[in-house]
Amino acid sequence: MLTEEVPATVKIAVYGIAKNEEQFVRSWAASAAEADVRILVDTGSTDRTVALASEAGVQVTTKIFQPWRFDIARNHALDLVPHDVDLCISLDLDEVLVPGWRTELERSLTPAATRYRYLYTWSWSHTGAPGLQYAGDKIHRRHGYTWRYPVHEVLVPVGIDEVQQWTELQIHHHRDQDKSRDQYLDLLELAVAEDPDNDRNAHYLAREYMYRERFADAAREFKRHLALPSATWDAERSQSMRYLATCEPDNAEQWLLQAAATTPDRREPWVDLAFWYLQAEQWSACLHTCRLALTLQRKPLEYLTEAHAWGARLDDMAANAAYQLREYELAVEHGRRAVELEPHDQRLHANLDRFEQALAQWGHARHMVDGRASWRHLPVRSVASVPAPADLPPGWVLMNPSIAGNGSAMHMVVRTTNYRLIGQHYDMADDDGVIRSRSALVDVDGQGRATNWRWINTDQVLQAAPAFSVEGVEDMRLFWHGDTWRIVGGVRDFSSSGAIRQVLATIADPGDPQLTQAWRMPSPLTRDDSALVYEKNWVAVATDPHAVNFIWSTQPLIRLRADQLTGQVVASHGHPSGLARFTLRGSTPVIDTAHGSVYVVHEVGPSITQRPRPDRTYLHAFVTVCGDHVHVGPAWVIEELALEYVAGIAVSGDRLLVSFGRDDADARVAVCDWEQVAHLIVPTCDPKSIGPPAVTQ
Repeated sequence: MLTEEVPATVKIAVYGIAKNEEQFVRSWAASAAEADVRILVDTGSTDRTVALASEAGVQVTTKIFQPWRFDIARNHALDLVPHDVDLCISLDLDEVLVPGWRTELERSLTPAATRYRYLYTWSWSHTGAPGLQYAGDKIHRRHGYTWRYPVHEVLVPVGIDEVQQWTELQIHHHRDQDKSRDQYLDLLELAVAEDPDNDRNAHYLAREYMYRERFADAAREFKRHLALPSATWDAERSQSMRYLATCEPDNAEQWLLQAAATTPDRREPWVDLAFWYLQAEQWSACLHTCRLALTLQRKPLEYLTEAHAWGARLDDMAANAAYQLREYELAVEHGRRAVELEPHDQRLHANLDRFEQALAQWGHARHMVDGRASWRHLPVRSVASVPAPADLPPGWVLMNPSIAGNGSAMHMVVRTTNYRLIGQHYDMADDDGVIRSRSALVDVDGQGRATNWRWINTDQVLQAAPAFSVEGVEDMRLFWHGDTWRIVGGVRDFSSSGAIRQVLATIADPGDPQLTQAWRMPSPLTRDDSALVYEKNWVAVATDPHAVNFIWSTQPLIRLRADQLTGQVVASHGHPSGLARFTLRGSTPVIDTAHGSVYVVHEVGPSITQRPRPDRTYLHAFVTVCGDHVHVGPAWVIEELALEYVAGIAVSGDRLLVSFGRDDADARVAVCDWEQVAHLIVPTCDPKSIGPPAVTQ
């Protein structure tokens, strides 16, 4: 026996218990062939287990145990091991010793060691890669040990001071998924009845209740486990808290937070917490939790270590959360790591393709800030909200204000509507389903503050008897033309088809705003007013005192000349076509700046899901007009990626004022320092196009 020194020849026994294990017995016996003794206690097989084991040279004893207990059966097998054996290996029938095991074990022997730990692979992935691995503990000296507990039995030292030693030996487990484990619950209840203060068995019994979906019983026993004075192993305490999150879903987040706080250095509770945030669509919390967990690089060799915490799951969740947050660079980064960890998972490959496509599509609107990519923001000094008037009907909201200046004053048209966009659904304030708009003119100072609300009279523009269930002038854009305030906006009350046409009108007196000299302009695509064509967002270019020009399309550049005297709208550059791309759509009229003639366009951004906010988002960019071509600057957002819609810009001293709607429910004005905004505007390449800016002091 191993006492004060390692003998020259070490005698090793492999022992186990079996019942109906004919599918495993040959591989079990073959893997243990280098052992000096192989002992098997059969507990009542009705198949060929005994015969096959005997054919393989294994010493087989049959014994029926009534009532059944795992510890008694294992102790009986251990008792059959000859007393002159030095080391014993307890090996279940669905386990095998990896070739070379004896050499590794003998290389590790020390006189003091009484028990040896080794790498144990408990499960395998569908690709055959190791899953759950931990340090096994079933190699021990022949004397001084006994098995304890009816089920989930453990080897405990008796009358000796245990000394553990690591060996490079490995054991692989190939679990029989079809074998019934129905007896486990009764045996666990017996174990707890025999030793109610044992924390380990309390945890296992609670877990068994949970497996059987007896969640109330499980929660009660998990809490009893946590209250036991002997429950001092933080890893198992954390596991009970994680399981309590399953048993008590209403308190899941709190239990998972407590589990993570108990073992902050283990990945498993963080993985569960991240998954809870993923299911709750709390994307920021999910991403943060995943990235925190990924910093934990020490993988404990314990049975509570779970394979999925060390596979692709964290990167998979982080990638999806980042994608939902429109953090496309991070989505691609984590998506690639997930694929590297599990290259055979086609879902991960498909996700990565989606992330990379999104980055290619929207990367132009992002830039690096402090080492991390983010949406490019318009440099803003302050943002002012437009106060709603006292007589605004209940349920109506403000949106998409259009500011303009003429060198001495700044005014702004503010649209109000009877609907609000929630997600992808329009929530109507009026029961009749009619969409209604009404606009007002306000004064604006250099700080973006709006005052003096005056409703705009639109009687001369609208039909007395609307032919379509949309009332009012939509999306008015205010601009200064010659010596007159004018607007261009959309109307659709003239045709039952719901077609939209642009209307040009004058506001002769800003103090008492009325739309006069109104002209519903024909579409450049058709002279048929009833044709279902949506003409929206024409960009007014008010540089010709005799006619108003419009930019109909930015890419490709298509310009229109609108002559109200002749009632004609003709193309002055490019050719209007239904095939023209409208990726970039007009948002504001053109104004003169130190960089040339400039306007703002918008493009539809990536959708978001942050109810009750709208799903839709917009990105914006400054466009510089240079005769027969334009320069588009980098894309930007104002406050965040959201439904922000810029409808007007104006220069006031050394500031640029940008009016925009937020979430189709609020009208705001962003005040920017020109020198901070200038880098987003491409200077004109045609100096002749630079005119004196209409600067309001």
